[in-house]
Amino acid sequence: MTQATNIDPIQSDQLRSTLERTFALAQEWGMVSATEQEWRYRDHEHLLIFNPTTEDLQFINTQTDETLSWQDGELIGTVQLTTDQWAEFQELGEWLDSQEVPQSAEIGSVRSPSGEEIAALESTAAQLFEYYASQEVPAYQLSEGSTIHYYSVEVDGMTYSLSRDDATGDYNLQREETGLDVRSRQGITQRDIQTWLDIEQWLSTMMDIDFLQQSEWEISG
Repeated sequence: MTQATNIDPIQSDQLRSTLERTFALAQEWGMVSATEQEWRYRDHEHLLIFNPTTEDLQFINTQTDETLSWQDGELIGTVQLTTDQWAEFQELGEWLDSQEVPQSAEIGSVRSPSGEEIAALESTAAQLFEYYASQEVPAYQLSEGSTIHYYSVEVDGMTYSLSRDDATGDYNLQREETGLDVRSRQGITQRDIQTWLDIEQWLSTMMDIDFLQQSEWEISG
């Protein structure tokens, strides 16, 4: 039977340390998004929010809405964790050890994406959508009669949703599991920026190849 126990101050420090190590590794991998007020790391089921000014930390299970919050280094309220939840945190700590993340890992600085980087993301997303359309790749709709058409793009284990609204001509790039939404300027990480720089280079190469093949066909024809 799963039992729940109160978190004491020592366990609170252990939990915060594990979450800070997770956040630091996410930063190293370019998976943290930033605004002036807070930095965020999000995976399939969890959200970590760090305030760089106050150093307050919040952990949210997005499936259950369970929350752990630290202010001024102290865990807020009386919080209980089940034995299964403790086991999950312990497994996370062991995995961080396997990644050689220091026990005293510090959360470093995170910069917000520049206007130029966001514009480049939007441009590449629009170009890729039109490239797929030109190759007659079938797009999909979320509902019948919707004016928004989508392509799913998988890169390095990450799945992006690429869309165009035929009514407005607006394009968007989203990634549900991390909250990325380029049009609303939300959830953009350095990893997203680098990934789409790579896609831009790949797309440029593919368009050059298509142009050369078309030119050869016209000459031979």
